[in-house]
Amino acid sequence: MPINISINGLSVSRRSTASFKTDLILHGRKAICLWNIFLEKTLEEFNLNIGDMSERLANIVSELATVGGGDIPGQVDGGMLQGYLWGDNGTRETFRSVDDMNRWLNKRLQLNNKEIGLRLYPLVLCHLDLCRRNIKLMEDNSIFLLDWGHAGFFPRFFEAATISRINDNSAYGNSLHKAIMKEATLTEGEQECVKLLLRARAASLRYILALNALATKLYDVGLVKLQYVPTIVLHLIEKKWCYVGGNLKKNPSFGFSRNEQDHYRRLGFRRLYPSSKPRYCRPGA
Repeated sequence: MPINISINGLSVSRRSTASFKTDLILHGRKAICLWNIFLEKTLEEFNLNIGDMSERLANIVSELATVGGGDIPGQVDGGMLQGYLWGDNGTRETFRSVDDMNRWLNKRLQLNNKEIGLRLYPLVLCHLDLCRRNIKLMEDNSIFLLDWGHAGFFPRFFEAATISRINDNSAYGNSLHKAIMKEATLTEGEQECVKLLLRARAASLRYILALNALATKLYDVGLVKLQYVPTIVLHLIEKKWCYVGGNLKKNPSFGFSRNEQDHYRRLGFRRLYPSSKPRYCRPGA
């Protein structure tokens, strides 16, 4: 169901498939539900000049960035974050402050000995899913933005970081990324943050792929019951396991507490000593 709102004369819309919420509150502006179905086409159905359209979209991104979002990052209605920057399984937690977002990102950057700090950057409205299917060109040549499921309040360079990873036509993505970078005139610090965001994203994808594979193997060889697999995967994610050089390794600065060791024993694992890396097997093995 599309939703139409106007921000300083800019028309945008939200098509909600996850819920029946039709109100989007942005600094006193209430969304108006449109019950009609748009008959206009999306950009992927047109053969347009990519450069010209990228410039128009970059201007829209700048216009959205004039809408501030206070001190809490994330989606307008809160909740865990999903989208291109957060891995296949999202954040799995709700950010209640910029410090929470910093902590989540820095967990994933630690393996590269990098750290990101976002407290200096104001939170502004970002769409974060500007693929062609979410952009409708109307008969009067105006542009509507659809699908605000990933949108929220973030530092303005989150839009540029997301554009470089959208699953769409590469020529369109590259052109739009360049246009947004040019329009925004990001500082060196902001450009570095874009690089760090993409590193954190890559780390999130590696964790999930490696840990899901590990948990499946543990179940296949009979080391753990099926109902415990999700528990183990989530725990190992928090304890900083990663996939390095084809092997699953653990950051040595993170140790397992005695309670955590007892937890694994109850799941049927036994800690082996001495070892520089924790290793678990069935009792009696």
